[in-house]
Amino acid sequence: ADVLMITSLREGMNLTSHEFIFCQDGKDSDKKHGPLILSEFTGSASVLGGHELSVNPWDYQKCAEAIKIALEMGDQEKERRYNKLREVVMHHTG
Repeated sequence: ADVLMITSLREGMNLTSHEFIFCQDGKDSDKKHGPLILSEFTGSASVLGGHELSVNPWDYQKCAEAIKIALEMGDQEKERRYNKLREVVMHHTG
């Protein structure tokens, strides 16, 4: 995927964002290291270390800005963020 955007208003520890990160290694597709846009109200936002693009889903302008940033992000920045996010996900596997 080019980007994953999760804009939950209230949520516990949903692992969709973790699954997305795990699948972005490029082994099964030429699309890899897709940025993650994540609501600040999700449980995952507290463990991912700020390497995601965090948004308040009530602020539609900031959500639009995050989408623009994610779609225009360079490959090196995508890979840098992906590596940090994957490190966090692999640390919390079980």
